[in-house]
Amino acid sequence: MLFLDSCSILTTTECDWEFITSVGGIKSENPIQTNDGWYLPIKCDVSGLREITNKPTTLNSALECSQIKYSTNDSAIFVTVYRGLVNEKRDCRCCPINIGKLKQAKYKVYYKFDNDFHLIGEFDTSKLSYQY
Repeated sequence: MLFLDSCSILTTTECDWEFITSVGGIKSENPIQTNDGWYLPIKCDVSGLREITNKPTTLNSALECSQIKYSTNDSAIFVTVYRGLVNEKRDCRCCPINIGKLKQAKYKVYYKFDNDFHLIGEFDTSKLSYQY
């Protein structure tokens, strides 16, 4: 027996660059340092209702930003957006992600899908202030 609640888990999908650009694009903003690490704001709306970096060409009223996965190296952060069916507790816009501790350095933020990378932002932690 399959319950309806499990439906969104089965339909969570990694978004490729073509999808991201069709729903209005993506960008990162300056991260915020808190007691539990750095939070990186990611601006993306998988519904296609908001222009982030370009005008949307696709509307997806039944989709939400279900999660963002990330990885880091010495000077780069790689993010990937996942979409799923709308859940009454979710939002089609992406939320900031906790990327943990960062050293004082310049970072570039890339959107990653398979081996395809696109620059979506950059920041310098030495020029950012600590917030609670």
